[in-house]
Amino acid sequence: MQQGKRRLIIILSTICFCLYCPMPLCAAPNTIIKIFHEKGLLSVEAENVQPEILFSELGRQCDIEVIAHGDVFPEKGITVSFKDLPEKEAIKKLVKLCGFRNYLLDFQGNKPEETRLVKLELFMTGSGERVLTKPAAIGQGVPFGKIVKPRPAKDDRIAPIVNETMSSGKLKDKDSFAPGNDFHWDGSGLIDFPKYTGTLAYDKSTSRWDDDAKLFSQKTMDVIPPAVRDAMADAMIKACDEVAKEKGTDTITPEIAADAVERLAKGFNMPPVVMQNLPKSLADFDRPKTPIDSKHLKEQYRK
Repeated sequence: MQQGKRRLIIILSTICFCLYCPMPLCAAPNTIIKIFHEKGLLSVEAENVQPEILFSELGRQCDIEVIAHGDVFPEKGITVSFKDLPEKEAIKKLVKLCGFRNYLLDFQGNKPEETRLVKLELFMTGSGERVLTKPAAIGQGVPFGKIVKPRPAKDDRIAPIVNETMSSGKLKDKDSFAPGNDFHWDGSGLIDFPKYTGTLAYDKSTSRWDDDAKLFSQKTMDVIPPAVRDAMADAMIKACDEVAKEKGTDTITPEIAADAVERLAKGFNMPPVVMQNLPKSLADFDRPKTPIDSKHLKEQYRK
């Protein structure tokens, strides 16, 4: 009888552990994940690991806050192995391998030798925002996976344009930057990319464009990363038409173009630092821009 009780207690304890342990226990069979973090260097060995599990474990090992913007994590398990890479390089490698749309790193510290990574934000499709991990010092009482701030519902008129753009194949190569580049954008202004030399298809628009709206859209293309310009050129025309219909006008103005650009950026789940730099008027393009050396870009996108 005592043996039966012990067996029952063990079984119940195991069930309770599986139900309430905050660690992600839904790893696929044959999954391997080892992460070591020391003195700003990361070593990762992962085999058949889902991205959500990988970045949750990364957050715990690095003792950082990891926030997921969106609720549709890539599902394909990844396999990767590297040793002693700097944090920034290692995380960029993992983000690209997992197929996230964007990411944002937050380093803090008054001196270079005191600077440390404190937060990683991941951007994906879907809505909502979840805290995957919190630093141990401030994470007490924050349940794993808690939804902390719902995102506004996607714009019904713009969502189909975003979905069409994503499935068009034009975003297959989304990275404008050369491998191994060390360009850092501090978010203080728009990036001064090489000028856009293409032509927006105003003739395909169902609306009339005034000259200032055309100028606004052309200047907007100048500050969009070169690799995604073709896709965004088509999307911008369609988005402007939809916003004009919503406002009951057949004329595209700079205000309508700015509204369309902002809605597209939201639809593509752009990071907050991008959203705050979006141009709202022609005058915004006269503000100081962040210079970029062409060597930081892939060869086909250089001046």
